[in-house]
Amino acid sequence: MTAMNRFCLLIAFFVFIAAPVAAQSPNTATMIIVVVDQAGAVVKDAKVSVVNTATGAVREALSDSDGSVTLSALSLTGTYKVTVSKDGFGNEERKDITLRSGESATLKVTLLVGSERAEVTIYGTADGVRANPQIGIPLDSPRIDETPILGRSGKAKVPGISS
Repeated sequence: MTAMNRFCLLIAFFVFIAAPVAAQSPNTATMIIVVVDQAGAVVKDAKVSVVNTATGAVREALSDSDGSVTLSALSLTGTYKVTVSKDGFGNEERKDITLRSGESATLKVTLLVGSERAEVTIYGTADGVRANPQIGIPLDSPRIDETPILGRSGKAKVPGISS
């Protein structure tokens, strides 16, 4: 066998071996979630929950010392919802995350300190709740004339003080 024949045989061998490997593509992806606070510092031990909205599959993990969580072998079917929480911080949620084959998607989530969601209840008042930004009651000319001001002489009447 000549050197040229060996060379051609060697190239043919590598082409046949490499062809099936190149034709295969992974049907999964990886998601890297980095958790930081509003100052940009990493947040350790934050609970990260990733839910595939199409299949209902749930993966959970805690962020490590560099604030990250790596979840590999995520299905490409459907979209994902990522929820991040930690005591002392508000919860953050990201929806409709789509992954591509073989991708390593990185998602940065910022937690706000002490921003737990609060519920505000307004109880009825005699005048109801005002929708305009004005605070207090409107001031008209008669009301201004009746308002007591120290040192003002004239019509002002101060309750409990006789003049």
